Amino acid sequence: MKKELKDGDLAVTGLMLTGMLTNYALLQSMRESKTLTAMVFIGLTAMGGFFWLLSSLAG
Repeated sequence: MKKELKDGDLAVTGLMLTGMLTNYALLQSMRESKTLTAMVFIGLTAMGGFFWLLSSLAG
């Protein structure tokens, strides 16, 4: 059984207060979409490589 969060729920209010609602929504969407999961993985890898490049140039 899939539990959906509604606007009035205490869980939604708590997630909104902590700023984690978008992270929760992203994880829920990534569970359903292989394409989104691949795009997030590629994006994180590219960002990590970019920061590694910057740190090696600075050092």
